[in-house]
Amino acid sequence: SRTVTLTAAELQSYLNALPKMLTEHITVNVSGTLTATLDIREFYGSGSLTIDGGQAFTLSNSNTALYVVHCRIGVSFYNMTILSTTAGGDLGAVDTCYLADNSRIDFIRCTIQGGGYNTGVRPRGVCVTYLQNCTLTGNYMALDIEDGSAATVIDATCSENTIGGRVYHGGILLLAGTTPELLGGTSNSKQGGIIAKADGTLI
Repeated sequence: SRTVTLTAAELQSYLNALPKMLTEHITVNVSGTLTATLDIREFYGSGSLTIDGGQAFTLSNSNTALYVVHCRIGVSFYNMTILSTTAGGDLGAVDTCYLADNSRIDFIRCTIQGGGYNTGVRPRGVCVTYLQNCTLTGNYMALDIEDGSAATVIDATCSENTIGGRVYHGGILLLAGTTPELLGGTSNSKQGGIIAKADGTLI
């Protein structure tokens, strides 16, 4: 295991310099604001990667703020704000967090916020996503679970979203703990997927 401490400006360069075959369990403590997309891709191996903002790290971008693709290790995000302010709307909106073809992505105590026309988190391409004690707010769609991906949302605080959860082409959304059934929206959407309430019954 290894722990490093970085500023926001140093984070992307540090990740780019890591070997793609990761055999260490690396925790990165980071502070400050990064006003560009954080791009994490193509890691594999027996290791893992944790980025911990300690409540002092913000990803803020006018486009996609977080992009994680083709990772075969566990990637975790703790105690950070992920913000996208893109204008636009409907299903063509920018994804605040775009996740594709990953083994597992965790968000713990994170705030995921849009400018009113974003998709908060979009897992697709058979990606497993876990959100615990997170805040999802200000998005056109809080979660869009696609293509056989699955998301578990535990004890989330949700507000000011238009659509809460959307499942599409085999997506699975599991709500647990105190997570509201509509994820702070006025409706959920099912187009070939499953949404389960905290008590196990299907919506």
